[in-house]
Amino acid sequence: MQTLELGLILIVAGYIGFNRLIHKKLNRYYVIGLLLIVLAIQLVFEGYRWQMIPAYLLWVTDLINAFIQPGGKSSVMVRVSKAADFVVLLVLSVILPMILPVFELPQPTGPYSVVQGTYTLNLTGSCHYSPYNRSKKRNDQSMVSI
Repeated sequence: MQTLELGLILIVAGYIGFNRLIHKKLNRYYVIGLLLIVLAIQLVFEGYRWQMIPAYLLWVTDLINAFIQPGGKSSVMVRVSKAADFVVLLVLSVILPMILPVFELPQPTGPYSVVQGTYTLNLTGSCHYSPYNRSKKRNDQSMVSI
């Protein structure tokens, strides 16, 4: 897991855990701005990865929470549902990048250069007989791209 990805997950999880306290201390526009800046920094410097989709979903729920600003008490069922969703998304957003990490191939070494390009080869042959007319030879053609 990359550093900014971990930072994004920690900030998003921290916001969900302390959103009532944060909204008492900060204006919601500061919270929205912080969430946008954290996501932008992570996307610019480390890029988008599909393994981070659960973390991005957590980020979206944080953004929705920042717009709504929690008010009074919600029902027990709603709180349990939010907690379950949070735990599932948090576990997925941590486990997926660890199981499927970002890797880079090493630079090629050796005396031969790496070819970058497309080569096409048209292969023809006339040694086969037609399955419909045994007395007539057919021309086979195959196109190969490398």
